[in-house]
Amino acid sequence: MKKIKELIKGNYDFKETYEKGQIIFNEGDLCKYIGLVIDGDILIASYTYSGKEIIFNKCDKGKIFGHTLIFSSFPYYKGSVISNNNSTILFINKEKLLSILINNNTIESLLEMISDDVLKAKEQSRLLAFDKIKDRLLYLLYKKNELHIKSITDLAKELNVSREALSKTIKELVSSKTISYSNKVIKLINKE
Repeated sequence: MKKIKELIKGNYDFKETYEKGQIIFNEGDLCKYIGLVIDGDILIASYTYSGKEIIFNKCDKGKIFGHTLIFSSFPYYKGSVISNNNSTILFINKEKLLSILINNNTIESLLEMISDDVLKAKEQSRLLAFDKIKDRLLYLLYKKNELHIKSITDLAKELNVSREALSKTIKELVSSKTISYSNKVIKLINKE
């Protein structure tokens, strides 16, 4: 994966800089390029009829996006791609990417990245299948035993719940001694 990113850095089609909140691609746009985030971070999100944001993916510095779409038979963005902070992205088209991968014997690395992202999407679907906030949070904790979070707001977005409801749930779980929460670390105390 690291090798692919280094190859793209030297062989991209164009580079763009985006301001925080700027839409890079709209949901439904044709994916013609994969993007490598070299500074900042981006979100891939959809919005409900009432305007609620649902985040499907976050790509931090060094991450690639569009690679699961560009080779698809339906290569259209499933959510809007939004600059979460001021971001700089390198873009490379499908033909140039294939040429680089073939000439450098790195197709296997791309397939591994695509497979990992598909598994991540399946995990997100499984997480969202839980109706209760408590169940979503405990599901994450059962897998990792502890979560290091940037903020309650970020975790709420990942769980697709309101910040207020998540805060209330965390307080209840701390009170029942199911979890501990200190210094932006949530730990599982006892498994139910």
